[in-house]
Amino acid sequence: MVVRTAHRTLLYDAGPQFGAEADSGERIVAPYLRAIGTTQLDAFIVTHNDTDHSGGAASVIANFEAHEFLSSLPAAHPLHAMVPGSRRCLRGAQWDWDGVHFALLHPAPQDGAARRANNLSCVLRVSAGAASMLLTGDIEQLAEQALLERDPAALRADVLLVPHHGSGTSSSPGFLAAVGPGLAVIPVGYRNRFSHPVAAVLERYAAIRTRVLRTDLDGAVTVRLGAAGAQASGERAQRPRYWRPAGDRLAPAGG
Repeated sequence: MVVRTAHRTLLYDAGPQFGAEADSGERIVAPYLRAIGTTQLDAFIVTHNDTDHSGGAASVIANFEAHEFLSSLPAAHPLHAMVPGSRRCLRGAQWDWDGVHFALLHPAPQDGAARRANNLSCVLRVSAGAASMLLTGDIEQLAEQALLERDPAALRADVLLVPHHGSGTSSSPGFLAAVGPGLAVIPVGYRNRFSHPVAAVLERYAAIRTRVLRTDLDGAVTVRLGAAGAQASGERAQRPRYWRPAGDRLAPAGG
């Protein structure tokens, strides 16, 4: 996910490695960043050590200077050596860019012994104007419960990047009640081998009347946060045809 303010750019994860000679950083993320005019990253967050989130990171770093690199990757991970000043995601870190507030909510320092990398995912809350979005990586119910116990009010958000691609391990009822999203975005591959999102999770979002956008059905999703609240659209609704007229360039997009 690319998060853009008026003058800054943050990249949240870089997608998978497809094979020895191809990954999403080189094939998808870097071309998109160039198309919207990005020449450097003010911050790059790799949420955790699963290759579907970190597999494209090396290619991104090779193509774009990253001023800040935050992750929950193991200390010996080779990505640390690629970015000077690499540091760990930790609850409590906050910063402001162009009137947009960023706050890391997870993991906490004591979470280092979590057994699964998913539950170390960097959770980031982004607030702009009257709206906010919660980015959750692959957290599962263990991490969701930890967030609820620490500060449930901090989880409230208009938009939720659905945890763990809509897996049955996540989106627990208590967590969804605390977040209270009007919109949920599910980052998921078309006909993926895990059958994400699972029906039971979709039913939970339907039960709280949350609008759901899915990247497998709606294409790339653009979310705009501001004084008017949160607005979202899918690329397939905006550009239903595969082909485009000559000169029709990709417009800069946020979120």
